Amino acid sequence: VTFYKFQGYGFITPDEAGAIPGDKVFVFWKNIQTQDRYPFLNKDQKVQFTLTLAEKQGVKTLQAENVCQPGGAPIAVQDEA
Repeated sequence: VTFYKFQGYGFITPDEAGAIPGDKVFVFWKNIQTQDRYPFLNKDQKVQFTLTLAEKQGVKTLQAENVCQPGGAPIAVQDEA
């Protein structure tokens, strides 16, 4: 996971290379399942997600949604600090 906390987006690299084109998928903060006030992901954090096909300005791309901890638990990054 690479996440730009102050911009609110990042990229998830799946464990299995070649599973998706480009080997990374875009994630927006609104797609993170969490109770945290300011959702974000930590570098190299393991997550589980589903893929959706998003179209923006006529270009179709894959995006991660329903991003959570492995097993389906909500992300709770701020509680760790």
